[in-house]
Amino acid sequence: VAAPVAVFAVGAAVRRWRGGGAAWAWYVAAALVASSMAVYPLEGIPSQGDTAAAVQPGLDGLAYVRDTAPDLYAAVGWISRHTRQFDVVAEGFGSDYWVHGLQADANVISALTGRPTIIGWPGSHEALWQGDYGSGAASSAAAALITQREQDTQTLFSTNDEKAALSVLIKYHVAYLFVGPFERATYASANGKGPGLTNFRAFLTPVLQLPTVTIYKVPCLGTCLTH
Repeated sequence: VAAPVAVFAVGAAVRRWRGGGAAWAWYVAAALVASSMAVYPLEGIPSQGDTAAAVQPGLDGLAYVRDTAPDLYAAVGWISRHTRQFDVVAEGFGSDYWVHGLQADANVISALTGRPTIIGWPGSHEALWQGDYGSGAASSAAAALITQREQDTQTLFSTNDEKAALSVLIKYHVAYLFVGPFERATYASANGKGPGLTNFRAFLTPVLQLPTVTIYKVPCLGTCLTH
């Protein structure tokens, strides 16, 4: 919005300083820059891969989820309709959005609903925005915070100790817990002997059950927050 005003303001200043010829040279240069930026939508849109979003382009940012992962789409809709803006929804954490496919992606609920979670993409976004990159006390504190949340989430989803899982839920004021394809693939026991995905059904209440997704309601446990 400000760019056209800035172009003409600079043009007027150049005209007063160097005359009309210099001002027209400035306008031509600005037009060339603007034209070069216009190349992006012409080249960028056709360059997208053969995905559901590219095959059926549109303005609905969740249409590709609806068409490729209906259970996830239903879960996103349920959380958007039945939870409050600041309700914490616990889910598994992953590296970033390039690691997994849509059916087993990390932190899709927090990304697609805006609800807070315990930890997001610690190796990229969390480390960047929390100040982990760099040196000094602040960076060390941010790294320790991220590591602690990673460990707590790992405990929550893989422990066989109900009290340990509940302590994490209480610590982060978790209101709902999401178990989808990513959580099952990430926290299931690899050899059948060690701790696998926590048996949440033993102490939490399922509020949405689908073939590949379950959402649990966490009891208040004396720690409910009012918003």
